[in-house]
Amino acid sequence: MWRPLHRRVRDLARIGDDAWALGDSKRPDAQPLRFTTEELDAAGIDPARFGLNV
Repeated sequence: MWRPLHRRVRDLARIGDDAWALGDSKRPDAQPLRFTTEELDAAGIDPARFGLNV
């Protein structure tokens, strides 16, 4: 059985009307990835899972 060695925490933040930033706790110095709401929807990422309202 495969088990991950490290747990990652991803943070999602609204940075504009139609803009989101996704960060990774294992790479705090890296720039967050930026997405539109449409791109999040296409990727199956629901901001509600992060406690955010669309």
